[in-house]
Amino acid sequence: MPRIRATSRSIVAVGVAVAVAALSTAACGGGSSSGSTTSDDGVLRFATFTVPDTFDPVKRNSGTSGLNFLFPVYDALIRTNADGSLAPGLATEWKLQQDGLLLTLREGVTFSDGEAFDAAAAAGNIERCRAAGGGCAATLDQVTGTEVIDPQTLLVTTDGPAPSLPFALTTGAGMMVSPAAFDSPDLGRLPVGAGAYVLDEKATVAGSTWVYTKNPDYWDPEAQTLDRIELVVIDSSQQRVAAMRTGQVDASMIGDAEERDSYEQAGFDTTVAEGGDAKGILVVDPTGPFADQRVRQAVGYALDREALTGTPARKDMSTPSTQLFAPGSVGNVDAPAFAYEYDPEKAKALLAEAGVGKPKLVLPANPGPLNKSETEAVAGMLNAVGFDASVTQPPPQNVTREMFSGTYPLAYTPVFVPDAASLAGSLDPEGGFMNPGGHELGEANKLADEAANAAVDDPERSAELFGDMMATLAEDGYVIPVYWSPTGVAFNDDVHGLVPWAGAFMGPPFYGVTVGGK
Repeated sequence: MPRIRATSRSIVAVGVAVAVAALSTAACGGGSSSGSTTSDDGVLRFATFTVPDTFDPVKRNSGTSGLNFLFPVYDALIRTNADGSLAPGLATEWKLQQDGLLLTLREGVTFSDGEAFDAAAAAGNIERCRAAGGGCAATLDQVTGTEVIDPQTLLVTTDGPAPSLPFALTTGAGMMVSPAAFDSPDLGRLPVGAGAYVLDEKATVAGSTWVYTKNPDYWDPEAQTLDRIELVVIDSSQQRVAAMRTGQVDASMIGDAEERDSYEQAGFDTTVAEGGDAKGILVVDPTGPFADQRVRQAVGYALDREALTGTPARKDMSTPSTQLFAPGSVGNVDAPAFAYEYDPEKAKALLAEAGVGKPKLVLPANPGPLNKSETEAVAGMLNAVGFDASVTQPPPQNVTREMFSGTYPLAYTPVFVPDAASLAGSLDPEGGFMNPGGHELGEANKLADEAANAAVDDPERSAELFGDMMATLAEDGYVIPVYWSPTGVAFNDDVHGLVPWAGAFMGPPFYGVTVGGK
């Protein structure tokens, strides 16, 4: 039975968290109401946190950071809805097979340079991603090749059932670049895609504001609900709130609960995604005292989730979680078969029963003061039940590598999990990113393999098995959910249809968004 390979969508967890934690600061409150500032009809000016590292989808860093800069210019083979579920993109249909994914492609599509989009172009993009290495290639780890059946039909071959592959085709691996631009030295700054918009090079000020206008040859003109999009990079929450008040921008990402409160106090509308991305503790190195299930479970019972979500930065925005799969995603269940509750006395009893003394550990914190203080709070909760925990903060550029290097037994971090198959892949003993030691995780690995095979012919059964996998991982103490960290957006009265996208911390796609009378 083939293993589920690791996917870089699990790496997204840390990459996005780092950017948000480093940039999110408390926003200034109060001030007069300005929710009715006037916007230009058809023009959306949107404040976000980071700059794109490149416009070449196969060369960008892993994570959802910066994806909002690519969404306007690149249509992907498969899209996601706001809740994270899959939707047709340049592929109108797809079918998972035992050894591949069969894609039916949209007809009548051209790239912004006039090149035709067809199965050969899609195959070329997928092979280019595989050859690029890095995060893009990791999302296609199970892919063995591509086969053009006819101009509108493509078979992506795999080394076994690959239920995480459709999600991989929603971002870098699935964002279609014109084959004529594959070798262009300018692709990193001048994108050539099949999206609804094109980058206006003359109006764009790199590092500050990126401007997009309508693609005149787009295949679905009705979807071009905006005439112009301006993505404005504003680092601090105070400056973002001020930019909304003065009318510099029409809408903004929300970094934390304090920033959300500031927008609402100023009279702006805010929307927060249901569920969101999960934050949890992952047992990266289950050796030494953490080889004992009782020690791992003691960690789960030691955590006061209400306290962690009751801070000013989290209050009424983050909520305690018992699983990593958001509502509506594969593997989410209404009532998990196992869930932790705050029970420090039980945690103490488990440690005493295990006879391991005071297990010593160092928790690596993601960048930024908020993440460090929160990780210190977690360490304090562990120490209160008998652990000897301390905190370190690796350099931002090394935090992902450090956290999952096997140096630290535990990782307290956001875990962006678009679907259950991605979590299974990231924990796979054979190359799973979050399982660097290649440790067998018992029944959970078996359930993951069964769920992957069932996904081909019985998706409902597959979802049940993935739910069982999550409960088993929690009960065994390898994955300990803590709370949901949802995304949010703020906007003025002229903006309609803007909603946060699950996992898109730095800004959602703008499908169906209108401004003013347009």
